[in-house]
Amino acid sequence: MENLTPNTLYEVVFVVKLVDPTQGWEVPVNFKLVLPTGETKERQENMIMLGRNRWIEILAGEFRTSPEYIFGKIEFSMYEVKGGLWKSGLVVKGVAIRPKN
Repeated sequence: MENLTPNTLYEVVFVVKLVDPTQGWEVPVNFKLVLPTGETKERQENMIMLGRNRWIEILAGEFRTSPEYIFGKIEFSMYEVKGGLWKSGLVVKGVAIRPKN
């Protein structure tokens, strides 16, 4: 957080691509963001509905920087544990933390 601009709205996005052959994406995937205050933001994305063979940005969450947790850390994750299926075809390019326009 100390490297971010104070009092600015940021978004955390996963940059991913599904490449054929894909399998196991029938159950929605969870995207989670945990802020230094302990506040958790979580959302689901149906990966099977995404296009194939192109980079896609999936929002994990948004937050506003604040002086009270300038030295805190944020955590972000992407997971799916309920479907019980092996998965294939996902390429993760990275995660972007950027000011929201």
